[in-house]
Amino acid sequence: MSLADYQVPTEEVVLPGGGSFVVRGLSLADMTKLINSYRTELEEVFRTFEEVTFADISTLAEQMLGRFPDAVAHAIALAADEPERADVVKALPASVTLDAVEKVGRLTLSAEGGLKKVLATVVSISQGTQTAMADLGAHGSDESLKVSD
Repeated sequence: MSLADYQVPTEEVVLPGGGSFVVRGLSLADMTKLINSYRTELEEVFRTFEEVTFADISTLAEQMLGRFPDAVAHAIALAADEPERADVVKALPASVTLDAVEKVGRLTLSAEGGLKKVLATVVSISQGTQTAMADLGAHGSDESLKVSD
């Protein structure tokens, strides 16, 4: 099997009044974008829910919806491959948003091998990003990043 043969697992989220959209699990690139945009919020989530199990995903989803609606909307929009539509996601009924979060969570967890592995990945990305930013700051300016001829 090659990459061309791989089909990303997806689930359908049904919209009220007809229609639907499809979501997939969050990729490494998606997680990096979310961490770069919502680091403080995500760190709080991970501190609060360090012991969340797969069975608790709906509890985690409900808590995140209530506390971090912008981050949740961005995550759903990324999982729908429409990152520019986060504002539309924020306008969806709560039940639809919760359904989408649960499906994205389930797809992400199953693809990554469970919540502990997802958390380890997120922590690794977060620490790597912090280290990279510190390294950039230590160099003083963008001049040190330019390639010389």
